[in-house]
Amino acid sequence: GAAAAAADQGKIKERAEKRRLKEQQRSAELMETTIQSLLKNKPTRKLAEDEGKLIQDRLRVRVTGPHMHTHITREGTTISLTPGLSFPLQAAAPLMHPPPRPVCEAHGCGKPRRYADAATHRSVCSLVCLRTLTAPSVI
Repeated sequence: GAAAAAADQGKIKERAEKRRLKEQQRSAELMETTIQSLLKNKPTRKLAEDEGKLIQDRLRVRVTGPHMHTHITREGTTISLTPGLSFPLQAAAPLMHPPPRPVCEAHGCGKPRRYADAATHRSVCSLVCLRTLTAPSVI
C-alpha cells in the first residue's frame, strides 16, 4: 500500500521533471534558431525600402493615350501633360442622362416600376396595383 503509493509519487515527479527539461531544451533551440534567422536577414531599414519599392511598382499604372500627372511637393506643384495636349484642358462633352424609369401603370399610382405582370408585361409597383390591373372591369 504505502510503498506502492510512494513509488507512484516518485514516478510522477520524475516524469514531470523530464517534461520540464524537454520544454527548456525546446525553448533554447527555438531561441537559437530565432537569433540565427535574425542575424541572416537584411537590416530592417533595407526591408522597408524594398517593400516601399514593391508597393510603388504595384501602384504605378501604365497609362496609354493622353494623360495628366500632378506632382505635389514642398517646393510647389507641377503638372505634366502628354505632348500635344494644350493647357487649360477643354471641357468634356456633357454626360448623357439615363432614360426616365418606367412608372406603375395602375390608374392614379405613378410610383416607379418594380415588377412586370408576367402575362401582359405591364409595369406595376406592388401586388396591390397588379390586382387592380388584372381585376375584371365592371361595366
